[in-house]
Amino acid sequence: MMDKKRLEEIKEAYRWTIDNSLVPRLSDSDTEWLINQAERALKNAQDLEDMDRQLLSEQKRIMELEEELKELRAIYSDINRERIRYKQTLKEIKVLAEYDEYENTLEQVYNCTKKHWKVNSNECK
Repeated sequence: MMDKKRLEEIKEAYRWTIDNSLVPRLSDSDTEWLINQAERALKNAQDLEDMDRQLLSEQKRIMELEEELKELRAIYSDINRERIRYKQTLKEIKVLAEYDEYENTLEQVYNCTKKHWKVNSNECK
């Protein structure tokens, strides 16, 4: 018998005994079944509390990981901007090194890269 149907039958039999002013009497099997259902309900409630605690813990961990991800993205962004600046500086050094006619010295290359880092310009003069 399905649990819901059995519960309805027990409730109906109980109401009938009350309506007819009789002393309520449940069969031993119905009493045992109701006790088992109550025990299951208590276990389910405890399991639900445990799951709620676990969920809260997992939500807290997710928030921590999201914050860490945000920090890592900021670090990545900084590193990427620095990488782009390095790349541009290397391009400028290459351009300076190609023009031997200007007789670029190491000092000129250094000054150009220093200027590039300060103003982050795309040209060295």
